Amino acid sequence: MTEESKTEKSLGRFLEQNRYRLLGYNADSSIFWYIREYGATAYVVTIADMQKKTMDPGVLMRSNDEIVKRIEPVLKKKMEILTLVLASHSEEALKMCREKTNYWYLDLQEQKMYLYEHQQIDFDNLAEKLDAWIVENGIVKSVSPGMAPVSWKAMLPFHILAVLYILCYVFLNVLGQGNPSDWVLSSAGVFGEGHWYQILSYTFIHGSFSHLLMNVFTLYVVAMFAAGMFKPWQTFFGYLWSGAVAGAFSLAQMYYKRLTYYTLGASGAVYGLMGMVLFYIMSHREKFKKIGTWQILLFMGLIIAETSLFASYTDGTNHLAHVAGFLGGYVFAFVLEVIQRSKLRLAKNRKDKETNED
Repeated sequence: MTEESKTEKSLGRFLEQNRYRLLGYNADSSIFWYIREYGATAYVVTIADMQKKTMDPGVLMRSNDEIVKRIEPVLKKKMEILTLVLASHSEEALKMCREKTNYWYLDLQEQKMYLYEHQQIDFDNLAEKLDAWIVENGIVKSVSPGMAPVSWKAMLPFHILAVLYILCYVFLNVLGQGNPSDWVLSSAGVFGEGHWYQILSYTFIHGSFSHLLMNVFTLYVVAMFAAGMFKPWQTFFGYLWSGAVAGAFSLAQMYYKRLTYYTLGASGAVYGLMGMVLFYIMSHREKFKKIGTWQILLFMGLIIAETSLFASYTDGTNHLAHVAGFLGGYVFAFVLEVIQRSKLRLAKNRKDKETNED
């Protein structure tokens, strides 16, 4: 008996203990489907061994689509499907589970289960029970989204921001096109000329090449964490929100103290992304047991220290924008968490209601 078949059998027993029954299997491709009907929903768990020569991501996804098309009309219930992919050092399996929803990857050689943050880990409330199975079988669970490889989609907002930084710098500073004072944030520009767009535009403007380089570098360092913790739209709007908060506080200071200086640069908004990351780490500590929360916080501290050191050699650094942006990002992540937990609570209430009606 191979190690793979032992794992498949062990997972099968685990599912049966949780009131799943064998729905069917494909012997050629080594795919097994287990189902559990719960109220108006039917939960299907697929166990797939990608070490078989006849197995590849295309075969697996087509098989899942086929089983849904065949079973859903018969049961007349909403179907949700989760796939447990078994493989050994498979970049193909890792890539698929990283990019597809509800695909979890068990590396048989490393004995490690990868649960990526974008996955719906509350599937049928199975995650907690699966955790127990993982412990019993001596498998390490990797839920360190900030350190795991992320897809190009997750990194897209950061690429867009970096390109915008560079284009604005080239257009204004190198080619000399346009007037930088129209885009940086100043009390005169906003209140005197009505340029309210400056509360966001200043985050894309940089005064020197070293200023630009430092913010691009810091942006991508923060992206190592944020891209795996938040959805692309969340990081993008989190950046804009944090930049606006930093700008609003800076503008208020200019107005009430009658200051005539201007502010520019992405650092306030990037600090907002750091605030989002900090909130995520503090509210999901159980997901960072392998790496260690303190190690990540130390790394974040080094980033802040590095930017502060650079700022010490730069005249007129807007520290208020850094603090305000950081707090703005922290609050933004808090709101996202409240919304997510509210959705889960409503879903649980609906499920409980369906159970009571049955």
